[in-house]
Amino acid sequence: MTNPTVMFPFVLGALLGTFVISRLFWLVTKRWPDDNQKAVFLNGVSGVLIILADYLARPNADFIFEVLLYGSCQIVVLFYDLWRIARKKAR
Repeated sequence: MTNPTVMFPFVLGALLGTFVISRLFWLVTKRWPDDNQKAVFLNGVSGVLIILADYLARPNADFIFEVLLYGSCQIVVLFYDLWRIARKKAR
């Protein structure tokens, strides 16, 4: 699966899934103050849960592939959250 054309749907789906799960965690913790520690904690927890859920849901899943795919997408979501918090504090 090294062909970028074949990988695009997997990456897009993983990015969408990690973003949606991360937003659900942000809704649950809405009363917490928005800061960098919250962003790192919530993205870490959602990343671990997404990786484990997908690994356990698919019988032929490769754990390293799951970590690389969902971990990298979760890092993108984390950078978005950190950027959003920094922009909010700058106002």
